[in-house]
Amino acid sequence: MANRELAFSVTFIIICSETNLKIMPTNQNHLCLTVVALVLLPCLLTVCSAAAMTTNNITIDELALFALKSRITEPSFQQTLGKNWTIGSSVCSWIGVTCGSRHRRVTALNISNMNLTGTIPSHLGNLSFLVSLDMSMNYFEGEFPDEFSRFRRLKWLDLSINNLNGQFPPWIGSSSFHELEYLSLKTNYFTGVIPPSISNMSKLTAFIASFNYLQGNLPPEIFNISTLEIITLGENHQYFSAGWLPDDLCQQLPNLWWLDLERTKLKGQIPSSIGQCTQLQTLLFGYNSLNGVIPRQLGNLTALQALALQNNLLEGSIPKEIGNSSMLLSLDFSFNKLKGVIPEEINKLPNIEEILFGFNKLTGSIPVGIFNLSTIALMALSNNQLSGNLPPTMCYTLPYLQNLYLASNRFSGPIPNSISNCTNLQVLELSANNFTGSIPNSLGDLSFLQDLNLWQNNLISDPSSPVLNFITSLANCQYLVALHVDDNPLNGVLPESVGNLSSSLETFDAKNCKIRGRIPSGIGNLSHLDALSLYGNPLVGSLPDSMKNMQSLQILYLSGNKIHISLQLFCDLPNLGNLQLDENIIIGGAIPNCFENITSLRYLNLSSSELNSELPVSFWNLKNLLELDISSNSLSGSLPSDISNFKQATYMDFSRNHFSGDIPSVIGDLVNLEAFSLRNNKFQGQIPETMGNMLSLQQLILSHNFFSGSLPMSLEKLQNLASFDVSFNNLSGEIPSQGPFANFTAEPFFSNRALCGAQRFHVPPCPKSSAQRKTASRGNVLKTLIILVAVISAIGKSPSEELFGENMSLRSWVQESVLNNGMANVIDADLMLTINQHLPEILAEISSIMDVALACTNVSPRERSNIKEVLASLNKIRLQLLPYTDGSQGMEDISSN
Repeated sequence: MANRELAFSVTFIIICSETNLKIMPTNQNHLCLTVVALVLLPCLLTVCSAAAMTTNNITIDELALFALKSRITEPSFQQTLGKNWTIGSSVCSWIGVTCGSRHRRVTALNISNMNLTGTIPSHLGNLSFLVSLDMSMNYFEGEFPDEFSRFRRLKWLDLSINNLNGQFPPWIGSSSFHELEYLSLKTNYFTGVIPPSISNMSKLTAFIASFNYLQGNLPPEIFNISTLEIITLGENHQYFSAGWLPDDLCQQLPNLWWLDLERTKLKGQIPSSIGQCTQLQTLLFGYNSLNGVIPRQLGNLTALQALALQNNLLEGSIPKEIGNSSMLLSLDFSFNKLKGVIPEEINKLPNIEEILFGFNKLTGSIPVGIFNLSTIALMALSNNQLSGNLPPTMCYTLPYLQNLYLASNRFSGPIPNSISNCTNLQVLELSANNFTGSIPNSLGDLSFLQDLNLWQNNLISDPSSPVLNFITSLANCQYLVALHVDDNPLNGVLPESVGNLSSSLETFDAKNCKIRGRIPSGIGNLSHLDALSLYGNPLVGSLPDSMKNMQSLQILYLSGNKIHISLQLFCDLPNLGNLQLDENIIIGGAIPNCFENITSLRYLNLSSSELNSELPVSFWNLKNLLELDISSNSLSGSLPSDISNFKQATYMDFSRNHFSGDIPSVIGDLVNLEAFSLRNNKFQGQIPETMGNMLSLQQLILSHNFFSGSLPMSLEKLQNLASFDVSFNNLSGEIPSQGPFANFTAEPFFSNRALCGAQRFHVPPCPKSSAQRKTASRGNVLKTLIILVAVISAIGKSPSEELFGENMSLRSWVQESVLNNGMANVIDADLMLTINQHLPEILAEISSIMDVALACTNVSPRERSNIKEVLASLNKIRLQLLPYTDGSQGMEDISSN
């Protein structure tokens, strides 16, 4: 209305001017101006009022954004928004701000990926005209402001990839928040549950909340939002569960094209209705507990590009209908329980780039047609029961193949020379099969090869040459990082050209390969090698000095050869952590003092290596050792107290040497030690009591030494001890019987001087101590008195004057001498101490026992107690004594005699 009035007024002014007011009469001139004033005044007031209102609203939006600016703490902010969001400029011209053309209010705020750090102020909720808010890919933290619930016009909300926390917004799905179409909260720290009211968001097309810490169950109502196109909830907290998929999963979701529920504890079966989501392009159900079979209806999803069902409990076979999904790019069924063969229909996937069927129970051969899928880049079929030969033309039509995993199957035959046509191959994994023949030199044509794994096959070297020529050809693979040919009967010689292998090579494993000859000096050129394993080969000669150049070396396995080794060489390798040199020949037979320089050393094995000296004092400075084996040498000397430096050690073997002396008591400080062996040495003295502190011990072997004294009872505390041997020593005393010793047999204690203990140890019982003998003696007095009364009664003599004189009978003698004056004299003194609290009650019951015995001595048979009465009386006394004792064992001992 105001605009029409203004237009009329302007038009009227123009008319007045055009009629040349100068020639008009004065009264007419005044009339024209009066009409203009009357018409124009309301219009001007309306326009000014509207302008003032717009200015006030702009101020509200501006203040909200200034509040956000004040919460941003990132210094680099000053170089971006800081210089632009200022009072002197219009808010609608600020970076990231869009205003509506009608009201000039802020309708969109996009500050994504600006490296901003800070919190979100509640004032931001005052942007009441906001339609789109994108703050993604920053470092905002803190909780989600409840004031966001005021965004009744909001259609797009993206807060993904921040550090926001707090509860999942409960107002999402409320009646005032129903315009939202896109919601992304992924990669934050939101907790709480998704409310069922989310189903009220009838316009929602995308719900993305993956990588959070949500809890509770996924409300099934979410599958009733018919507008949804994207559901992404994967990778949430362990307390979040998507539960069971509804049987009518896709009946209400005609537009769904992305469904991600990976790692959401899905259970049950995949419903066959999944085939009704005909627009589906991405389906991710991996890392759940889905069972049953893969529904054949998946073949109805002709738009499907990615299907991931890995790491579930799926059974049955791969449905052949999957070949109908001709748009598939990635297909992952790995880590399930699938059986049967790979269907030939896989050949109908012309766009497939990734096939992952590994870690199932698939059988048969690989369909030949798969090797004609020219788009494939990744084929992972490891850990199945697949068999057969690889086709000789396998790489003729695989120009994009980068990763081929066929390990742990039953493939046989030769490795095809055509492998060289897979020119983009980066990983070739053929280990743990039955491949035969020689390793083809054509592998050297794979210029992008990074990882070559051929271990555990029946591969040999080229019969025409004793040298392993394939190693020479691999020098062309300039990106090679790992080379594994171990456990193959190569039966050849390492070429000097081994030093020409890639400077990127980190791992070279050729153990148990029957490699002959010497280690070539060229090996020292592999300056980035961190793991070298050549053990179990008949290698001879000396270790080349060039190996001191291998400054990156961390693991060296040379066990089981006949190499002459100077330990001095390793003092210059500061990163060495695992050194296995057993069954070789150590030059000079001694460990050098400089060995303490290898501070990173964790694992050291020098067993059976002809060492014949004492360990240097500096050796005990290797404080980071976890495992030490110097057994089966001719080492001498004693164990110093510095052995306590090995506090991290879990395994130590000093057996079969000439060590002597005592075990230092500080051995008890090695509380992490799990296995300790001193077998076959000349140790002597006592086994330290402190060994009872080594609670991690599982194996303790001290046999074939000269240990004396007794076994410490503290060893009973070693609850983890499963293997124990102290045979062939000079030990004496009692064998412990509690703790782990309750499970030991006799063998660990054979051939000692004077061990005693339980019968199961095949040793004599231990003699009773003086205290035990005193107890037995006093107990026997009481038993004797009872038996005496019974014997006198049994011989039929009258217990009167004939035995005791005219003034004394047996009854009166027992009453006077035992019951009245001497009962305490026949009770064990130690027992008296333990029952002192109830002494009168217990002595009274013992007197009652004597009364029962005397009742059996009455002259008249009619007055004597019969056997039933005696047993009843004794049982009553026993019940009276039970509250004051630990049980009835003492009474059973007396009655049994």
